[in-house]
Amino acid sequence: MNKKLLAEFLGTFGIVFAPLMASAAKTDLAIAAWVSGLAVMAMIYVFGPISGAQFNPAVTIALAVSKKQERSVVVPYIVAQILGGLAAGLLGLLLFGGAFGTHVPSAPDAFVRNIGTEIVLSTILMAVIFAVIRKENPLAPVVIGLTVVLLVMMGGNITGGSMNPARSLGPDIVGGAQTLGSIWVYLIGPPVGMLLAVMLERVFFTSSD
Repeated sequence: MNKKLLAEFLGTFGIVFAPLMASAAKTDLAIAAWVSGLAVMAMIYVFGPISGAQFNPAVTIALAVSKKQERSVVVPYIVAQILGGLAAGLLGLLLFGGAFGTHVPSAPDAFVRNIGTEIVLSTILMAVIFAVIRKENPLAPVVIGLTVVLLVMMGGNITGGSMNPARSLGPDIVGGAQTLGSIWVYLIGPPVGMLLAVMLERVFFTSSD
């Protein structure tokens, strides 16, 4: 278990720190999307054989609800993921002297738009994850990474395209009050979206026999 938790910590650190560095370099949305997706791809290749490479509390919850993993790992995995994201945010503060890679909606008061965007993006991401699990696709890291690229491009100018509470929480904690005001969007939207994907998985791919 200790190796699995370390893998989740380091993998989450990697997928948070990569776009954080892109943010510090003031890259545009397209580059940020590719950085995010390629980081996810790389971390899955590195840590997938160890922990399953979840790196996302919403994914961990969805897999447990869908009975694709033991529920006993849920809390330890989530703690490791959140700590990994926070470590990335703190290292960014140390290296670049500010809070980078934070997620704040472009229109913070647009409740329905913001939460709806994160729900839709997260549903799509989790549906793809279920698809590669069903097919045992050896190219799963590539498929998931490219999906992240697409989804960040879709939602980046609206919410940042988080789809991951740990991805947003670490940098936003470092950002303080200016960024934490909208953190609920990223704590609620991704889990709701991924649980919707669980429901779709049951409707379309679970036998009624």
